[in-house]
Order: sequence, then structure tokens, then C-alpha cells
Amino acid sequence: MLTLDSLRSVNGVIAVLSALPRNGFGHLYVTLYSRDNFELEYDGESQDEMHAKLAASFPESVNQFSFYSTLDLPHLPLTKHALLVDVETLVKLDPLPFAPTLRRLELYSYHDYLTDTDTNILVRVFEHLPATLTHLKSLSLIYCDLTAANMDDYLTGQWPDTLCRLTLSGNYFTECLPTIPFGIRSLSVSVAEALLKTGGEAIVTTWVASLPSSLRVLDLHWTRLLPNADPLASILLQHLNIRVPGHTRRVQLRIVMSMVSAEMLVRLRDKFDLVDANMVRVSDVRPHPSFTECVFE
Repeated sequence: MLTLDSLRSVNGVIAVLSALPRNGFGHLYVTLYSRDNFELEYDGESQDEMHAKLAASFPESVNQFSFYSTLDLPHLPLTKHALLVDVETLVKLDPLPFAPTLRRLELYSYHDYLTDTDTNILVRVFEHLPATLTHLKSLSLIYCDLTAANMDDYLTGQWPDTLCRLTLSGNYFTECLPTIPFGIRSLSVSVAEALLKTGGEAIVTTWVASLPSSLRVLDLHWTRLLPNADPLASILLQHLNIRVPGHTRRVQLRIVMSMVSAEMLVRLRDKFDLVDANMVRVSDVRPHPSFTECVFE
């Protein structure tokens, strides 16, 4: 694994990247962008020229690639197993840097909302999922301004059969909630916005009742957005009735316990493997460059 974090000199980054093997490098983690009191140094060359040189210095392929940057690069290395990248970085890339063997894909946005161009990039990504990423196990779309319609239009009925982990943190599903395919074992999503709207309890109730029987972990850490999570707890108690094989195994439910009354917590513990979402790492911040297999007990 090689980590290049917040280096100032673009030429310095190019020199390091150029020395790497051209194919099959293990895990490359790069953070490279200008921000307050930290400007990249281009050594007198134009940004376009330096960005082209930077792109050319990357290996042709890597196994795992984490790239935090807002630079416009003409291409990125082909990633074989796990890719973490800002959606905006993909805007000018054609083809997208996804190998058919990709197992984990994590896309996020630095901005509070996506532009029309960025949304088009997500459409391109969605079109790749069922067609080419037939080994994908884990998909994270974080702060991508998604709607349930976006997902249902492009993915319902077309999800890769291998997909078992779906993270939709930071997407505010206000009108309706996305259809979750069978096979998903771990799901992170916010239902708070839908629950707070008029008629929201009916929307969330229908959605909870429709969750696939394959589900083993339900992460609802965004319960902190609710003034009181007892109505949500009541819905889960009545309508989340997934039977897990084995006498002692239950669905793991992750919520912010401080938002639920003591009485409801007792009832939730009786039915679920209850975990306080504040005690586990969740994707409500910029994603951590950690790539692990989608493995569940």
C-alpha cells in the first residue's frame, strides 16, 4: 500500500507515481487538492499540462484505488477490485475506470448537491452496474443527491446478483424510498426525511415491510435527524419481521439510541441485535480509505 496524502508539489507526486509498477499495484491512496491555506504547486507549467502529466504517471491498473481530489484529470488507472472516488472526478473520464472484476465501488460528492453533469455521470455508472460489474459485492453512493426514482429507473431488476452491501448515506429520500433488491445483507440508509413528511409513516411502513429477507444488518444512524424516533421504532417492531436462520441469530439494527425512549429500547432489544449507531463507524462523513471484503457472519 502507498499513501500520498496532501503533498503540495504536483511534480513530486508525478515522480513517485512514475516509479510504481505499471500493472497490478496493490493499494494506492492519493489525496490531492487545493484548499484553504494549501495551494498545489505547478512549477510554472499550466494546470492542463500538469494534469495530463499527472494522469500519465499513474499505473495503468491497480487492485485498490482511493482518490480524493477535485482535479480534472483525463483518465485514472483501471481499478480491479476496489475503487473510492469523488463523483466529480469522473466527469471527464471515458471510459470509466472500472474493471469487470471490481468488487467494491464507493462514490461520494464533495458538494452539497450534484450538478446536472454529475447526475449524468451517475447515470453512466448505473448503466455499467448490471452490464459489466458482475462481481460487485459492495456499493456506496454517499452524498450523491440521489432520489428513489434515480435508483428505480436504472437499477430495479438489474442489480448485480453478487451485491450484498448497499450504503446510501447522505441521500435525503423525501418523496419515497428506493426498492432494495433481494441479496442485500447490509443496508445503510436514511428514512428520517420521508418519515417527517405528511403521510410519511405510511411510506416508511410499506418500505420496511418490503425489505428483502436476505437482510442481516440495517443501519438507520440518521435517526438523529428525528425529534423522536419512537414512531420509527414502532414501525420496525411491527413490520420488520425477517427470520434469520439459527435459534440465536437476529437482524442487527443500528440506530441512535438516545433518540428512542427507554421503553422502546427494551422492546427493540427483545427483537433485534441492537447497536448504538454512535458507537460504530458509519459513512456520514467523508469515506475512510478502508477496503475490506463484504464479509458477514
